[in-house]
Amino acid sequence: MNDPVMIIRLANSLTDLMGVCKHDSVMSTNAKEERFSLESRKANSLSFEEKEEVYALFEENMKSFYMQTWGLKKEDKMNELFHPAARLFCVHAAPSTGEEEDVKKSKGPIVAFTLFRFEWDDEEEPEYPVLYCYELQIRSTFQGRGLGRKLMDVLKVTATKLKLQKVLLTCFTCNEAAMAFYKSIGFDIDEYSPSKSGFPQDYEILSFPIQL
Repeated sequence: MNDPVMIIRLANSLTDLMGVCKHDSVMSTNAKEERFSLESRKANSLSFEEKEEVYALFEENMKSFYMQTWGLKKEDKMNELFHPAARLFCVHAAPSTGEEEDVKKSKGPIVAFTLFRFEWDDEEEPEYPVLYCYELQIRSTFQGRGLGRKLMDVLKVTATKLKLQKVLLTCFTCNEAAMAFYKSIGFDIDEYSPSKSGFPQDYEILSFPIQL
């Protein structure tokens, strides 16, 4: 199937993306033999408590960058995060011991998530469907364990399986650590990023092309 309209319709019709990315629902890192459970969710399926948990993690990591640039209004950001088209891969803390099935069923606190949508590359002149990553957030006490890299790998695989052309994201230029991280995993400044047009802004659009 190569029809871009059908590709984006199919992507948005899927409920659970775990079968698409083919990633096991149990994740592990080298740090302290920790284990985590991974799940796919539609943003509007989250409970009120889960939405507050996601927003709190976003605010913990990003409030200072927003206050340096665009400003932050919780209501506006909540509407963006939990838009009907938004999806998440959520990482939950899980027991370090026990059967794998128990880990899969574990619903510990959310320690990391990536939030994204299946969209067109450009609103005014759409050409092809993309996976747009709106957020990648790791709780500070769980950073440095490779969770961010694992989640971005899941997005890349998902985009490849669904025949999307790119993974796109927006990164504040003042967030130097994030910018360096994304470039280390293969992202580069997209051709439609403001700086490419000679109009430097406080953000860049980064992209990872998918080899179809």
